[in-house]
Amino acid sequence: MGIDYLMACYSKTRELSNFYNECLSNDNISDDEKKLIYAILLNNVKSSKKIKEYIKNIDTK
Repeated sequence: MGIDYLMACYSKTRELSNFYNECLSNDNISDDEKKLIYAILLNNVKSSKKIKEYIKNIDTK
């Protein structure tokens, strides 16, 4: 797997984070749905950070 593929994965996680944030701003979803989306968003942010750190480590080697 190359750096280009990892960058694409990172970019996709950022897109998903933006999408989840948009979902959270929707007034037509229940509190339980908001809690679920928020939990998914947090997992996505963690994934994004892991990919970013991995890429940084590759660049410093």
